[in-house]
Amino acid sequence: MGQAVSVDVRASTVCRELRRRGRTSLLAAEHAEVVADAEVVGDHEEIERFKRESRLDLKGSALATSSLPYLMTRGQWQATASWFGRFFPVMERVIDLYTESAEVRRFFDLPLRHDSLIRMKVPCTPRISYCRVDFTFDDAGTPRIYELNTHCPGGAVACTDLSRLLGQSAVMAHLVEEHGLRPVPVPLEAPGAFARSMIAAALRNGFELDGHLVAVLNSRYLTLSFELDAIVRQFQEQGLDACRSYVEDLQFSGGRLLVRDRPVAIAFNKYDDSRGPDAFECAFSRTTAEVEAYLNAYAAGAFHPVNTFPAQFLTEQKSTLAFLWSPLARRLLGSEELQLVEELVPHTRLVAQLGSEELARAGASRQGLVLKRSLDTRGRGVVIGATVTDAAWQQALQVARDDAYEHWVLQEAAVAEQQVCRSSPMTTSGLLAHTACACYVFDGRPAGLLVRTSADPATNAARSGFVQPLLVVDELEARE
Repeated sequence: MGQAVSVDVRASTVCRELRRRGRTSLLAAEHAEVVADAEVVGDHEEIERFKRESRLDLKGSALATSSLPYLMTRGQWQATASWFGRFFPVMERVIDLYTESAEVRRFFDLPLRHDSLIRMKVPCTPRISYCRVDFTFDDAGTPRIYELNTHCPGGAVACTDLSRLLGQSAVMAHLVEEHGLRPVPVPLEAPGAFARSMIAAALRNGFELDGHLVAVLNSRYLTLSFELDAIVRQFQEQGLDACRSYVEDLQFSGGRLLVRDRPVAIAFNKYDDSRGPDAFECAFSRTTAEVEAYLNAYAAGAFHPVNTFPAQFLTEQKSTLAFLWSPLARRLLGSEELQLVEELVPHTRLVAQLGSEELARAGASRQGLVLKRSLDTRGRGVVIGATVTDAAWQQALQVARDDAYEHWVLQEAAVAEQQVCRSSPMTTSGLLAHTACACYVFDGRPAGLLVRTSADPATNAARSGFVQPLLVVDELEARE
């Protein structure tokens, strides 16, 4: 646990809250006297200056970032990291079950364009290079996982830079000097944390990096590119030659994947899948033929993929959490795995598999439930029962039942942490804000947290929210 720091907890609301709950947000109005407004504003201006100069551009605009951090004790962070470290093998196990069992594949009932990619063999371990586990904390401080994201490293790249800014901030200096808090580094804060982890995985899987490229890819048709330049820069800062390219422009020749005749050692592929009756033949380009070079190189193990297709198209599905709660999983998973699922994952079901009585109960108990489209991003297709009318909830259930192209899940709500905000550059005084966390897991090892706060209970930073820097601190003891 580290050396405990002795402070007078009666003098600090922050210290009292950290001892009581293991975490708290400086954004909360109850901590308004902890740091002065001038310090908060000065730090916010420095963050904005840094983002402009570094071209830190996510989701099409500069990522909104509060200068007031979310604080967590070392013990809470270590416990949280331990839970997600134990949960990672369960996610990998789902990939095994999907590829081995026709019964499991029938449960997921995925489109052919996804299924064919998931079942392609590739000699790479682990298959999930990185994952963002979205969660809230319950009253006991146990994570409640409501979503898995395997196509969102942009926030991880940003967290590395923003953590460095926090270390130089006036707010941090005040917390250290006046309140006795001692910062504890987490892996995500190390320079180039994302790139370094992916490089280590490539080397571990036997790939030669000298003279080879890191290719950061997206489709010329599905051009989600908001974080790709930042990812390129992080690999370049680690001394590798990295570049952007369209996946349709690659070549496969002589057993090597090529970008403009340069061999590729590591490839990251960003997609935003099409859906509905106009869905593309291939999940990440218009046709399979257009990406034949990438697929052939992938199947041949010619490069290290930053997330294999199973990670991209199976783990990303919200129906994966529904599978973990299914009677089928009860037969196929071990008792320790099932116990962990019950601890960490809110009860989740596929809407398509609910009987009439279950649907009737869901219709009558919207307050504790959430509807979600299985494969979706940025908070689209999320209906939180507590935030809509009875009529709107019934309509959403009907849409979920009738959707012929996408599965929907019905999930027990993992309620976001709430606080009344102090006045800051990001909020107005008295605003009720909702905060959720996301843990980045690199090659099975938890690296650090992204903290998202919003006036919207969905807490999506791209729509109406912002991120808060995480500050992990040493344990506190009361001095009587």
